[in-house]
Amino acid sequence: MKLSTGGGQGYTDKQGKHYTEMIVPVDNDDEDEGDFWRRFKEQKSKKKKKNVESSLSVLQKRGINYKTLSERSRHYRIGDWNFWPSTGKFHNQKTGVKGRGVFNLIKKL
Repeated sequence: MKLSTGGGQGYTDKQGKHYTEMIVPVDNDDEDEGDFWRRFKEQKSKKKKKNVESSLSVLQKRGINYKTLSERSRHYRIGDWNFWPSTGKFHNQKTGVKGRGVFNLIKKL
């Protein structure tokens, strides 16, 4: 089984998460399904690392201070907001407001 990045607009899974890049299997007798999922996991991990770097760079460029709560889980605090840049999720501790995306978080600050 071989991995290929699918083109197009992406897709939305059953939980409502939208993916802009798709990984689709391409028939190849040299790889099995386990190889496919290992590669999928590797690509997902790389994407999350890229998200962290990008989000923290945006915050730094805008002069927004943040506190690292957990380096392992990539959990940060910005004022009353908890932020996980690997997924883009944020949550206000006091109001319970939740959202996604570093730019949406910046709008709420």
